[in-house]
Amino acid sequence: MIVSILIIIVIILASALTTSKAYSYKHTIDPIENNPNIKTNNDEINKKSDS
Repeated sequence: MIVSILIIIVIILASALTTSKAYSYKHTIDPIENNPNIKTNNDEINKKSDS
């Protein structure tokens, strides 16, 4: 019984640690200037408007 309670406590501590670590992770996004899809979309719009 004591061993199972210790295992449960260890699992809860491990999940709390990984969850707090995940929430503290800072996500970054690419700047718009370096996004190749923006240029492609603009080129397609320009081609359509030229026609």
